[in-house]
Amino acid sequence: MKALYIASTGISAQERNVEIISNNIANMRTTGFKKQRAEFQDLLYQAYRRAGSQTSDQGTIVPVGVEIGSGVRTAGTPRVMSQGSVVQTEKELDVAIRGEGFFVVNLPDGRTAYTRDGSFERDNTGALVNINGYRIQPGITIPDGANQVSISADGMVQAYLGNDSTPTQLGQIQLARFVNKAGLESIGDNLFVPTGASGDAQLGLPNADGMGDVMQGYLESANVNAVTEIADLIAAQRAYEMNARVVAGADAMRFAIGEQRATWSGNVRVTSDERVTSGDTLELDEEAGTAVLTGAPARSTKGNDVIEGNRLLYYLDTDDVVVLGNVQGELEVELE
Repeated sequence: MKALYIASTGISAQERNVEIISNNIANMRTTGFKKQRAEFQDLLYQAYRRAGSQTSDQGTIVPVGVEIGSGVRTAGTPRVMSQGSVVQTEKELDVAIRGEGFFVVNLPDGRTAYTRDGSFERDNTGALVNINGYRIQPGITIPDGANQVSISADGMVQAYLGNDSTPTQLGQIQLARFVNKAGLESIGDNLFVPTGASGDAQLGLPNADGMGDVMQGYLESANVNAVTEIADLIAAQRAYEMNARVVAGADAMRFAIGEQRATWSGNVRVTSDERVTSGDTLELDEEAGTAVLTGAPARSTKGNDVIEGNRLLYYLDTDDVVVLGNVQGELEVELE
């Protein structure tokens, strides 16, 4: 019964949906996190009657067809790259992007990653790094003894050195943007790497060439809406329950049909040493799992066909099966 397998694809799809929602909720307090959503597509259809097919020699056609689908699949889990709310932290090296762009991070393996998490620190050399110690491009170093570090909206980092009365420019933060932000691959640690779908990074300066500006002393929160996620979770749970009910209903229907066909199901074995000839009746022994020759030849055109190898068997009733081909020795018969 196809309904079992169709509903099972719905259950699998809603399991994936709940996984996505739970990950969004788990990262509600993750700086710069971008939520995901599950997108689904229907599977192939089997056409029992095609729309537009001709129904007579006069040219009449079928106005609507008969198509039965085979279920659903998860087509993608894209990230929603909308702006998260900006929260004030009053920490001088916390930086939030307001608008387009990603901070550029050098990974230890030589690759370049991108992030919206602007919770920066200084390492033991004074270099500006992220929370994992990865350096921020283009390599800004804040010397020991620097004070009153300021970061302007265009990313310019300045600080007073020693007894200087004027600030010294230490470097300018770069940002990167992509043609398709949703095509970025998440590698954890609030980092993304480009893929063929995202396109190459386009570098620029904050507050110029379409890039957003930066805000010192602020961090961007996750763009997860708790109310929306809970509503989506309830909807996914309801969809899961409905598909589970379809599975239970289809299984009950299949069981009812099976009871009409035969009350016994399993593997049996012909154990008679005699030659079983066409028309002989085998009596099924459920407990022993065997079929013994009764010696009473019979034929019937009723019942359900069972194919075992190149031999065709018939059910006579719930306890017997008729052999329509000659066999000798042991024969496995699977009743369905």
